[in-house]
Amino acid sequence: MLQKRQSETYMEMCACLEEHGLCCVERPTGFGKTKLFMDYANKHSDDKMLYIYDTNSARSDIESGYAPNNVEFLSYKALSLSARRDSIIRELCSQPYHTIIFDEAHLMGGPNIKKILSTLIPLAVATGVRILGGTATKLRTDLVDVSIRFFKGYGVSEYTMLDAIEDGIMLEPVWCATVHYKALLRSVEKYYNANSFVRTSISQLTKAYANLDGVSTVYRETVKQVYVKIPVSMRFIIFYPSIKAIDDNFHRDIKEFGKAFPNHRIEYGLLSSSSKHMSTITEVEQSFSGVGKRVQLIFAVNMLNQAYHSVDLTGIVMYRSTLSNIIFTQELGRIMSVMAKFNGIVFDNVGNVFIRPDVAMAGIQNFSGVPSGTKRERGHLKLKLQASNELIEFQKVYLRIMATREITQEQIDYAKRITSEMHAPIELVMQGLRLTKDVAESLVQDG
Repeated sequence: MLQKRQSETYMEMCACLEEHGLCCVERPTGFGKTKLFMDYANKHSDDKMLYIYDTNSARSDIESGYAPNNVEFLSYKALSLSARRDSIIRELCSQPYHTIIFDEAHLMGGPNIKKILSTLIPLAVATGVRILGGTATKLRTDLVDVSIRFFKGYGVSEYTMLDAIEDGIMLEPVWCATVHYKALLRSVEKYYNANSFVRTSISQLTKAYANLDGVSTVYRETVKQVYVKIPVSMRFIIFYPSIKAIDDNFHRDIKEFGKAFPNHRIEYGLLSSSSKHMSTITEVEQSFSGVGKRVQLIFAVNMLNQAYHSVDLTGIVMYRSTLSNIIFTQELGRIMSVMAKFNGIVFDNVGNVFIRPDVAMAGIQNFSGVPSGTKRERGHLKLKLQASNELIEFQKVYLRIMATREITQEQIDYAKRITSEMHAPIELVMQGLRLTKDVAESLVQDG
């Protein structure tokens, strides 16, 4: 089935390029977009291609796996240098490229790169150069749709991660929502005096969940569910939002995995732009021993979101809460592969699964003046979720606290008065305080 879907996509891609000179290939991470691009380069072996890449590992994989003779490489980093904008445009336009290929095409929408490409692509197209791109997510959080912006909407037919799962090309991930109750309770204590709604909500959580702790049991039981027998070797990527967050918490995570797998040795590497941490995945992997029973933990900040695939990867741990469709799907994509023999595991420790990005994106467009008829939803992945009832209820209250912590008591009192005495619609409160409907309703009904 994979070969059939790849072949269908390839034929569509070639036809689109032939007719329009532009094509954006949106396919799930792990589908094999790079293979399609290299097949295309091989088909046009007498013509020169330019391949725009993000990470050095992506370029290395192409050079070692395909060894293309007619492909030159340029990084997005080099392309983003605004100081070299004019010289880069002159250099690229002076080369007789048949096709410019943009890997991870959503990066084309970055602020500096976008400015350069807005000039470069029309010039290239005018001289007959074809523009080909591939991405798992064409819509950025800043609402730039690269397919529309740079490819005039030309691309292949839709085929989502859910389609790949239904076709049996990919295994559905085991998505497990969990949480460090005590840690989250401590994190919201500073908002206690924000307003009466937050105060009541924090008291509710403290009474109900203060005695619950730890995720180690969930880690162990989920791995047993997938593998039946605990593997000799396991590897997890732990995604954090900042370098400080890693430094503050990685010892806790090592302890939790040690409790979950007491017969395994814990090996770890910290991967970020910090001089205190490792800078490449190769460096991290070389630091692992590779012998005996072991759990290998890779702590990452803005690294490995894309272009990293490893057959040794057991799962990911999310400590980065995000509305970004790109970050969300790229992190999930690390454990989604057509080559996987076991279901990838997602330990969602920040409640990403409870975030409604479609609602949030709709809110963003309303507040930014984007016409309401413009479709900006990411939608939901219809995947099965494993979560206790306690966690679901905890998460609902926790998210309400985070959504209302900046609201003053005067604003709450006014919202209650206009809805109860003046019978104002709840939508007025939603718009005025920038809240979702369920949070707004809870706010005016509280007390």
